[in-house]
Amino acid sequence: MILAGFLITGIYPVLTGSSQGCITFTSDRDRNQEIYIMRADGWDVRRLTDDPADDLGSRWSPDGQKIVFYSNRDGNFDIFVMNADGKKVKRLTDDPASDICPAWSPDGQKIVFVSYRNGNSDIYIMNADGKKVKRLTDDPGTDCQPDWSPDGQKIVFQSDRVDMTFEIYVMDADGSNEERLTTNKAEDLYPAWSPDGEKIAFTSDRDGYIDIFVMNADGTAPKNLTNYISADVEPAWSPDGTKIVFTSSRKTSGSSSAGPDTLRDSLGWGTLLYNIFVMNADGTDVKELTISDLTVYNRKPSWCCLREPPEEGLTTLGGYLYYIAALLIVSAAILVLVLSKIHKPAKR
Repeated sequence: MILAGFLITGIYPVLTGSSQGCITFTSDRDRNQEIYIMRADGWDVRRLTDDPADDLGSRWSPDGQKIVFYSNRDGNFDIFVMNADGKKVKRLTDDPASDICPAWSPDGQKIVFVSYRNGNSDIYIMNADGKKVKRLTDDPGTDCQPDWSPDGQKIVFQSDRVDMTFEIYVMDADGSNEERLTTNKAEDLYPAWSPDGEKIAFTSDRDGYIDIFVMNADGTAPKNLTNYISADVEPAWSPDGTKIVFTSSRKTSGSSSAGPDTLRDSLGWGTLLYNIFVMNADGTDVKELTISDLTVYNRKPSWCCLREPPEEGLTTLGGYLYYIAALLIVSAAILVLVLSKIHKPAKR
């Protein structure tokens, strides 16, 4: 029974934990990059998109009814939106340049995104239907990875406009009053505002490893949450702010991928294998949500307050295997218990 318990909690951590909403993420488990959905405990993995092109960067609408993402299914990367079940995909941008990294405003009326349409990586905003596109930043540096403050008044983003090193910046939602929040020789990336507006989670290699940090919304009191020899990137908050889901190259139950990666490489898909993990907002109780083999990665999680994934969606082979694995482990544990009682030596 002890061995069975170890198998359930150690080798298959996705089978434990409580379900608090659901998480979308990108995975290449079905040969190309598609968007998937799972419960917040890692159960019930389903594929939402099914296209020969790459579908990336999913973000939930505030009401949990829509998912915005970017895809090159029409030749170059543009912004798309779909229902939470993966249906009714609609293209929002149509520009020869790449449009990527969308994020909803808290009221669901606007979408901020990154575009190269003026020859450089800058931040733009548009209505949720794709109309009235407006440029917010205009700098020779690379401005990317925008995220809204919960009150909708500000947008945090990363930029390498000074010394070619990525730092975290914030500006008003109309693009005015830009302010630098971090000043560090290391790289600071992937800012994510907490639901209460008090904190910003981000990734940095300032302590030697690539870790998840959290700081006050004004840039003060940065704290390392993970401090692990791996690439821990792309943090996203749970809707109640008590947990942070993130991407990591740390060794997992199904993969031997581990070790340091360059933070610049983590901006792309890199060479390491990544999986989705979750932890408390203070960095404790890290749990693995996805399991990959030596050929699969899972990245860019986004957390929604929905209680369960939509009933419709493409259930993947991996999802079935998780259920089968759980049944086999539980069955084996019961069998061991029964046999131990049957063959228990008689007392002398």
